[in-house]
This record gives sequence, structure tokens and C-alpha cells, in this order.
Amino acid sequence: MNLARILLVAGLALAVVAIVAALREAPSPQPSPETAAAVPVPEEVSREEMRDALVERIAGESAGLAAAPVQSPPPDSAPIAREARDDIPFAPPTPPAGYSFIPAPQQMAVSRPPRQADFEPPPPASYPAWLDNSASVAILAHQAAGAGRDNTFAWVRLADGAESDSLGAALNALGGEILGAAGPLVRVRLPADPSRLEQIASLPEVAGLGAAPRAVKLPGALAREVRSLPADQQYPVFITLMADDATGRWRRELMELGAVVGRFDADIRAYTATVDWPALDAIANADFVLAVEPIGLVEAAHDTAVPAMGVDALRWHSGSPGLFRGIGGASVPIAVMDTGLNINHPDIATNRRSICGANFVWVDARRSDYDLWVDDDGHGTHVTGTLAGNGYIRPEYAGMAPAVSHIRF
Repeated sequence: MNLARILLVAGLALAVVAIVAALREAPSPQPSPETAAAVPVPEEVSREEMRDALVERIAGESAGLAAAPVQSPPPDSAPIAREARDDIPFAPPTPPAGYSFIPAPQQMAVSRPPRQADFEPPPPASYPAWLDNSASVAILAHQAAGAGRDNTFAWVRLADGAESDSLGAALNALGGEILGAAGPLVRVRLPADPSRLEQIASLPEVAGLGAAPRAVKLPGALAREVRSLPADQQYPVFITLMADDATGRWRRELMELGAVVGRFDADIRAYTATVDWPALDAIANADFVLAVEPIGLVEAAHDTAVPAMGVDALRWHSGSPGLFRGIGGASVPIAVMDTGLNINHPDIATNRRSICGANFVWVDARRSDYDLWVDDDGHGTHVTGTLAGNGYIRPEYAGMAPAVSHIRF
């Protein structure tokens, strides 16, 4: 090695040492006390904690609804509301000072969805065995006697070619009624008298008759989980009824069976409730209960939500960080109004042509530009990521339109 090369290497080495020393001595940037105090540290919340919070909320609903009438489906008042709104003059929205709206480039095409094919009932072999039980009449009579009523709830399978109107007329003549239907399976209220039950089972419109057994109404996994809990621990569930509850009768019976009963959704005939194992066991055996299901704790993320929307058929990852091929929204600028935006997140900051915005909440001019990009809540960054996150680190977490070039906030 000649002298010139030796001097060059030595000089480069000295330069590297000087740079490292300078970096070590330079103070690292520290957030201001205001900023440090304003940014909360997110804490992981376990499923058990979420479930306990749900149990507490349902208990509060129960206490608040105990003396109130149960909800009933509201009357159809939509036409009146629409006529009333017609009298209100339309005021077009106006943008903030210094801003303007961009007109839509074209009207979205509207078309009627294709007509679904007529319902085709499954073959008889696929119907549950309890609908073809020869002991159904005795089971229903015993079910009514156990409930202490002169009626009970059951399911009827319509015979091929039979009409529900014809079945309804025949049931009414024998003291029964139709409550609802799902295809050929009809939800009914029937008299407790065994002789009338025999007549109903013999009707030409009836191909099967029975009461759903406990194992059908209560999922085995739910039963095992609740049974494994401590005796004093409650578990949140949905309880779907066979009939509506305009008078609150079934609410009172659920409470007598040991449930803490919360809100009632009349549209789907379902109560929120919390139960322990003895209450759950008793409720699953009640004839007025259609099903008991756990209140699920949803943890949706882009890796499941975006494919579920069918977006993966429009764009696909190119193999390079944050880059997609196909229809990724490159020609469409987006705008978001939310809690803030973390532009240091690689899914937001990379592969963009511009990110700009304005603060319509914070009025201090000295901090408005800085505060805009501090997302204390995290919601604005999440929403923007759902729209245009490019999955720079992990492409499966990309948003709907990862190729968006311009973000306005």
C-alpha cells in the first residue's frame, strides 16, 4: 500500500471517530413537558378485563331498566318524518375560510342488484332429527307442563308444496299460532293439550314437529367455559327469545332463573344478560328461549377486514415495501377529519407525494402546525391507515387504497 492510500485511510478513520464523538456529545431531542404529559402510554387490555367491563355495563343496564317497560317495535312513522323534513329548506355545506370543495368527477352508476334465485329447501336428510321424533308430542306436552302454561313453543317443518298461510289457519283453529319462519322451518306457539298436538302433527302441511333440544340452543364451548368459571363470576351472553316480549313477561322469567338482564332488542328478540352456570343451565332448558350465545369480543384488524371486503381482488403487493399493483387509488387524493395524524408512521409517511392539512380545533397559532400531527387518541391515524395505509412493514396490514399519493388532513 503506498503512502497516499495510507494517509487517505487514516483521514477517513479520524473523520469517523470525530463524527461518532460529536453524536455522543450532542444532546438527544427531548419532548416538552406539555407534549410528554399529553401523550398517553397505551395499555394492553386483556379479554378478561373487557369481559368484566361488559358484565358491569349489563348490570348497569339491568338496574336502569328494571322498572321500565320493555321495548316494542316502533310504529312505521317513516313517511311522516320524510314529509316533515321536506319543509326544511336545503342549505348546502360551506367549506372553512380559504378552502373549497372539489366537485365529484362523475355520478356513481346505480343499478338494481341481480334477483336472487328462489329458495330451494335442503333435502330431508339434512333436517335435524328432533323434527322427525315420534315422541315430539309427548315432549311438547311435558315441556308445557314443566313451564306451568297452557301453551309451549316449538318448530314445524313445512311439507313440500305447503303454504305457511294454510298452516297458520289450521293452527289457529287448534289454538296455535305462527310466530315466524326461516325457509321451511316455522316458529310456532302450540297448545299444551296432547290431543290437539296430535292433530297438529297430523296436518297435511306438517312434515315435522319438535322442540329444539338444549344442546341445539346452547353451544357446547359456551357451556364448558361458563361451567369452568368461579361460582360467583358472571358471563355476558345474548338470549334470543322464541316470541317478542312487549309485556316484559320473558324478562321477568329470565330474572327468576338467575340472569342479570340488560337491554332488549325487539328487532331480533334478544336480551343482553349475564349468567353464572346454574342460570345458564336453566335458561337453556326454558322453552321460550331460542338460543343462548356468547357476546363476542371482536378484535378486527386490516389483515382480516380488508380481505373480507374483497379488496385483495383489486390490488396486490408488488414485493417492494409499501408498493402495490392493480387498483390502489393512486389517482385519488383523500381527506380525513379526525383526532390527528402520526406522519412518522411508515405506513403513512412512505411512498406519498404530499401530506398536508389544517387544524380546525387548536387555536394557538404557535402550535397549530405541530399539534396537527400529534394524534393523542390514535383514532385519526387508524382511520387514515384504513383508507390508505400501505403496509410498509407488513403488507397484510395495508388499507383499502395503499397507493394514494396525496393525503389531506
